[in-house]
Formats: sequence, C-alpha cells, structure tokens
Amino acid sequence: MANDDRLRVVTLRHESPIVLIAVGAAVPPAVGAIWGVVQIVEKIANFPLNRDILKLQRDKLRKELGPTNTDAVMPLDEETFRHQLQIREGIYYYDRTGKRLQGSSIRITEFEITTIRHLPPKSRGPDEPLVQ
Repeated sequence: MANDDRLRVVTLRHESPIVLIAVGAAVPPAVGAIWGVVQIVEKIANFPLNRDILKLQRDKLRKELGPTNTDAVMPLDEETFRHQLQIREGIYYYDRTGKRLQGSSIRITEFEITTIRHLPPKSRGPDEPLVQ
C-alpha cells in the first residue's frame, strides 16, 4: 500500500463503556425535565385564557344555581295570605301600603307578591352584643 493511501492516527483512546451507559441513563430524566418546562411555559402563556374560561364557568354555574324558587309557595287565597301576614306581623305594613297606593295618582294595574316558607335569620345590629 502506498504511503498516501494509509490512515494516519494522531490519538487513540480506549475508554470505558460506563460513560455510554451513563449518557443513556441520563436521557429519560432530561426529557422529563424538558417536558415539565414546556408545561410551565404553556400554563403561563395560557393563564389569561384559562382565567376567562373559569370566570365564564363560574357565571354559568351561578345562573344555573342562582335564585331558586324552592322556598316559593303556590299562590294563596286571600284569607290564607292575610293569616300568614298576621303571623309574621306584616299586616299593618301591607294595609298601610295598600292605602297609600289607593290615594296615589299613580294607578297600579298588576303586581305580584311571593311568600316564602322560612324567613332568613335576623342579622345582629351594631349595638347588640354577640350572644352564643
């Protein structure tokens, strides 16, 4: 063989195959770390959109669960209605309002009254002590 056709080797090293195994073992955790970083960047980029979606879902649920008429009672006849007013000590206010509307120049042609079964608990006034 001619001298020009020969391969000249400047350095030859023979290393352990453990380095190759270590590189191979380090690849899966690196892929997991990269995937984690991508997920974090995606969360940050989509934060305003996700916030808007959550607000819309919240508003939709509020509409669906909003004012329910589970406490509403079927329409009462006048006698039962006046009895309920008397029990709740509201007949004075009801009659007074009726008299004011009769004397007013504004004529009401239609109105609706809804009664509820249970009154909400009374709130504590600023001067009343908290009793437990």
